[in-house]
Amino acid sequence: MNEAPISMLIASRAAARSDPNWSKNASRVAVSLLDVVVDFRFLQRVRREHCKRLIEDVGGRRRLRYLKVDPALLRQRLDERSRRFDANAAFPITQDLLTSYFADFEEPNGEGEEVLTSPLRPSS
Repeated sequence: MNEAPISMLIASRAAARSDPNWSKNASRVAVSLLDVVVDFRFLQRVRREHCKRLIEDVGGRRRLRYLKVDPALLRQRLDERSRRFDANAAFPITQDLLTSYFADFEEPNGEGEEVLTSPLRPSS
């Protein structure tokens, strides 16, 4: 088994939606590379487990990094981002959309996750 960390490259939800065979294609990418980052909205544990199986099936080892941020700080950062006009601010994240993300999110627990927390707090 290859001990190098291998993940899959998925550029965005839109790319995954436009390619119904993304799992197969991502597995091919994973086989040919050593280190790849998955930047994808894995809200549910079942989706994270599916990705983990894909990685392990091609001999890889996945690392799950959970970037835990205070919801108020996240809202503040999103508000700041919405005032910019660049590639990282392609569309606004409304309060309703953020609330739906939080409602659908299953916090990683017992999945071998590395929890990274922000030392910052929202400004008053």
